[in-house]
Parts: sequence; structure tokens; C-alpha cells
Amino acid sequence: MYAVEFTATVKDGMIKIPPQYVLQLQTSCRVIILQNEPAISTQTKQSEKDQFLPKVAQQRFDLPSIENALGLDLIQIDTKQWKFRREEIYERSEHV
Repeated sequence: MYAVEFTATVKDGMIKIPPQYVLQLQTSCRVIILQNEPAISTQTKQSEKDQFLPKVAQQRFDLPSIENALGLDLIQIDTKQWKFRREEIYERSEHV
């Protein structure tokens, strides 16, 4: 196995191989990347995920109601004064 070591900058996910090594490489090779520090720690990523849903829950989304979207008028009926026995409820539903 032939090993080559060099320092490079990652740009758009690409690493440019120095010209002095290009001719020595075969068409297929194994690449190992070593970094001094990760660009974003896994703890940072996890804390961002943990904070995401509470942030979304704090947002207010004003969505149109289905009645307004369909152009239907709303009807309100005050049923507090109405008293039904169970038999009456089922009796009425049978006739409908």
C-alpha cells in the first residue's frame, strides 16, 4: 500500500490533490481524512435539534378556516337551554 500525506482545504466538498501526487495515484484509492477538530460538534447539532421544536411551537401560524376557504357561512346554535333524554336523541337520529 502506498500512502501520501498532504494538507488541503475543502472547497464545495472537494479536495484538490497536489500535482506531485496525481501521477502516482491509481484510478481507485482509499481516502482517510483527519481533522484537528470537527467543524460542528455533535453536541451543537443535538442542542440545535432540541431547540428546534420549541421554537416552532412558539410561532403563530394564521391559517384560513375551511369555512372561509370554501366560502361557507357559519351557523351558531345555542344548545345550552335544550335538554334531551338519551331516548330522544336516538329517536331523532332514526328519523333523519
